[in-house]
Amino acid sequence: MDFSLKTDTAGDILWTTAKCAVVIGAGSVSACVVGQCVCSVTRYLMRNREYKDLAPRKGVMPFVRAFAAREGKDKGLDGLLEDWRDPEHPDQFLEVVDVGPDFEGRRVVGVNQPAAIAEVLADPDKYPKSPFYETLVEMVGHGLVTSSGALWQRQRKLLTPLFHFSTLKAVHKFMTRNADRLVQQLQDKAAKSTDGTTIGKHDISALTLRVMCDAAFARCEFDVDWLVWAWEKVNGYPMFWMGRHLLGHAWMYVPLPSGLGVQILVKRMRRRIINEIARRRAAGSVDVRGEEAKDLLDELLAVGNMPDKQIVDEALTFLVAGHETTSNLVSWTLYFLSKHPDVQGKVQSEIDDLGGRPITFDELPKLEYLRCVLKEVMRVRPIVPFVDRLLKEPLTVNGITLPKGTIVWLNFMAVQNDARYWPAPSVFRPERWMEGTEGTSQPMAHSDAFLPFSAGPRNCIGQKFAMQEAQVIISSLLRSFSVSLDGKDRVMPLLSLTVAPANLALRVTKRDA
Repeated sequence: MDFSLKTDTAGDILWTTAKCAVVIGAGSVSACVVGQCVCSVTRYLMRNREYKDLAPRKGVMPFVRAFAAREGKDKGLDGLLEDWRDPEHPDQFLEVVDVGPDFEGRRVVGVNQPAAIAEVLADPDKYPKSPFYETLVEMVGHGLVTSSGALWQRQRKLLTPLFHFSTLKAVHKFMTRNADRLVQQLQDKAAKSTDGTTIGKHDISALTLRVMCDAAFARCEFDVDWLVWAWEKVNGYPMFWMGRHLLGHAWMYVPLPSGLGVQILVKRMRRRIINEIARRRAAGSVDVRGEEAKDLLDELLAVGNMPDKQIVDEALTFLVAGHETTSNLVSWTLYFLSKHPDVQGKVQSEIDDLGGRPITFDELPKLEYLRCVLKEVMRVRPIVPFVDRLLKEPLTVNGITLPKGTIVWLNFMAVQNDARYWPAPSVFRPERWMEGTEGTSQPMAHSDAFLPFSAGPRNCIGQKFAMQEAQVIISSLLRSFSVSLDGKDRVMPLLSLTVAPANLALRVTKRDA
């Protein structure tokens, strides 16, 4: 008797088996999600009485609103912040706010008081980063942003020289080259139209990602364009964050683009960087620093005593920490300049005074007014509106004691828009930052009321890099173009890793010669 299977029959069996595997897998994932939800709710309810002094919140998990930006239905982060305003003083914020549970059942509490924020940021041992950062580890490993304890202290000490004067000067060419390339593309498009062309958040994001990739991997033999594409894919799955929170590391094996797909892409990126490290070590080109270095990977290799895996972690951290932050800073700045043409005109005059050509590294200090604009943008719209910390010890804020195990959101955005610390906080006024004006001639009401790059020992190591890149990109664009909103203002702040201007659409028109 012939027991062999025909080709089509074997195919049917394989296809049926695959479908069964998917169904079983989906059922297992669903069971895990349900189990995690039950555990989270139980954990939350068991500790509920410890937070009896908190004022009632609006909704079960109100922070979810910050991630929504549906036109006419949501206000993004602004909608959440409106609920945190003091009803008796609408231009001020409540200092302690119940945000509800996170996905693991921990209580999240917003802290909007400068003194308490400074206290928490000053002691990373008592108040370490929250478990949220474990999700980021899946993307970048244990780099400077995600590491803690002795590893973080070692890496911070080793990496600080990488952002000194000589390195910033060396990467300036990558910034100007890519900014000028975008300007040329816009000029080509504008030449075919009578009313200019448009630019959006994606264009700025692609530009800053390209700058970061060039700065990190300029002389790599692998395809940097592929790396740009892969990183955009990895960074483009909102479901990744929720799934990883709910299922932990198991989410990375769920057969979805935002699960297993992310893991595969990250592994491919890491493998290419590891191979490039091996190539450079074999060539003996691992001892150049500062202006002699060709890219960040050269700098990392020259540090010495750093394992290759750690080098890859830091290189990927450089991408995630420097890409979206600068992209959103530039995007928000262009948005505010489009809303305030008088401010835009002053910035353009300052740029014109430098000769109407690309800004050199040595000329950056002369862009004083542009720096004031950037500071005012970061005050009104801090790119990282808050950071979260896990309390290993109780914290008392405004007479309310938050117990150990609480996740606190240190809300920079609320503090930087609070009338107790800023005169007319809702007014966009860059002049408040100029020396000798009524703004900075008077000391700030609180020294920790402006924290665009965080504070304490874990402040942003790349803040000078970000400011430099933003100045280069904006000066390059405004040297040739003026920007205005393309249609009605539909922009709203959407929270992800940073705060992005959702629905941003700008019209750029060539300036008169």
